[in-house]
Amino acid sequence: MRQLGNINQIIPSLQQYPAESVALAQTISYVKLNSLSQIILTKPKNITNKKLYGLVHNGVVGGVAKSDGVQFFGYLVTDENCRFSVSIGDKKAPGIAKGSGDDLIAVHFIPKWQEIKVGDKVTTSGLDNIFFSNIPVGVVTRVETQSSYKVAYVEPYSDLYHPKIFFVLLDAKPTLLYDFDVATLSTLSSAPTKQSSQSIIKEVNSTFETTEEIPEVIDQTQEEVVYPEPATPSTAPAARAPKPSKPKPSKPKPSKPKPSKPKPSNTLDMF
Repeated sequence: MRQLGNINQIIPSLQQYPAESVALAQTISYVKLNSLSQIILTKPKNITNKKLYGLVHNGVVGGVAKSDGVQFFGYLVTDENCRFSVSIGDKKAPGIAKGSGDDLIAVHFIPKWQEIKVGDKVTTSGLDNIFFSNIPVGVVTRVETQSSYKVAYVEPYSDLYHPKIFFVLLDAKPTLLYDFDVATLSTLSSAPTKQSSQSIIKEVNSTFETTEEIPEVIDQTQEEVVYPEPATPSTAPAARAPKPSKPKPSKPKPSKPKPSKPKPSNTLDMF
């Protein structure tokens, strides 16, 4: 029952991502008892070996995952094996996030001319084929300038000490959406209540044709059958029927008598 309760709590945030690109994974145990940043997860279907998959925990970046063919390992955002691309601040300064081994994330390779300050928000850039863009990562707490680039240290939003259920991003490629609305997306991302979710469904359904808009089919078996009106008698005088003609008696034709040929006699005629 506790596992079902955990799933019900995270289902509203599932509406933010394409259903065919997301799978659920549950934490089985830690890989090592002395390391809380590496975990073993249940393995979803259609997982490719040695490919990095993004992990989303409670709507924020939770880490990355990789399969060795047998086990499905998860590396939380503070682990040194967790790497992905990010954007910093309002100007979207690029950088590569990597776990620092403690409770912070180190963002490397930030151009020196980019203005980075404490308090800037960090999100995913979506350019690494691991995460979708604009997923929250954390807040900048410290900035250092090195020889050729800047390094920003970020405090993550993810709860590192209670890794329970994650969304595994199977395919982070951009997806075309039908009838996309930013207002609807912001409403979905704020975990809507039952009434608000029903109103959103009604708004979406209103864009499609309903059965009321489809013309009715003519019923050939209606109760009211129209019969032809009876013909009224006409007042015009009826035409007289022609008298039957009597057959004329045929006269028998007289038969001509056939001349009889004389029979030859055996006697000779005398002169």
